[in-house]
Amino acid sequence: MNLGCGLAVAKDWLNIDGSLNALIASWPTAIHKLICHVTGAKSYYSCDKYCTLLRNNIFIHHDLSYGIPYKDETADFAIKF
Repeated sequence: MNLGCGLAVAKDWLNIDGSLNALIASWPTAIHKLICHVTGAKSYYSCDKYCTLLRNNIFIHHDLSYGIPYKDETADFAIKF
């Protein structure tokens, strides 16, 4: 698990974050293309790179102030960059 990841993803890990990016990651790419122009990500990523990050990684939208959304001993590792 990659906790509080934002867009600092860990390939093939569960990337858990409460951001708009994590919320829309499972939405169609057409929506990603629209939203990339209004997020802070546009300062760091091209629209194509932003869409690729969302499409090619596993995101779980969750506010970590409520704890980790999995039972104890579910993951082998959890990281926070």
